[in-house]
Amino acid sequence: MSFSHPPIDESSESAPPPRPSPAEFIDAITAAQPGWSQPHGGPDGVIALTGLLLEELAEQSRIIAAVRTAAIREQLATEPGAVIARRHHLSRQAIHRAANARRTWEGETW
Repeated sequence: MSFSHPPIDESSESAPPPRPSPAEFIDAITAAQPGWSQPHGGPDGVIALTGLLLEELAEQSRIIAAVRTAAIREQLATEPGAVIARRHHLSRQAIHRAANARRTWEGETW
C-alpha cells in the first residue's frame, strides 16, 4: 500500500446485506415505499431472498408439525382421540395420522 492509494475495503460491496427474518421482511413490504427493494438487491435480490425465506419457513413448519404430532401422540396415551380432536379443533383424520406417524421429533420429552 502506498500513500497515494487508500486501502480497499473489500467487505463494503462484496458482502451481501444481512438477511431479514420472515417477520422483518413482511414488515418491510407492508410499509413498502418506492425503492424498498434496493436494500435487498432489487427485484432480482427479492426473488432470491424470498426463495431463502420460503425454505426457512418450510423447515420451521416441518419441525413444528413434528412437535405437534409428538404432542398428540403423547396425549393419545391418556385420552381418546375424539376428545383431543374436539378440544383442539382437529379432524379425526389428523388425530389418526398423528397416531400412525413415524417418530419424527427426536426431543420427545414431556
